[in-house]
Amino acid sequence: MRVFRNKASGKHFVYVEDHGNGKALFILPQGEAKSLKLGLFEQPKEGEREDFLAHGLITDEQDRRYQQVLDALEL
Repeated sequence: MRVFRNKASGKHFVYVEDHGNGKALFILPQGEAKSLKLGLFEQPKEGEREDFLAHGLITDEQDRRYQQVLDALEL
């Protein structure tokens, strides 16, 4: 899993896939899936979802929605 820290809010967003034109699909902390500009974020962190959950970097809702989106996209 790859997460990006938002420069403005400091919250972590889960990366799903690149959309081109400097945008990517992310799962927001509230669980919403949204295409956002990569320039809004710091460098990504790569790791295991269990570690991100255990350290409070992502929410349970983000994790649940991420799995739903991956299943729907068949990634």
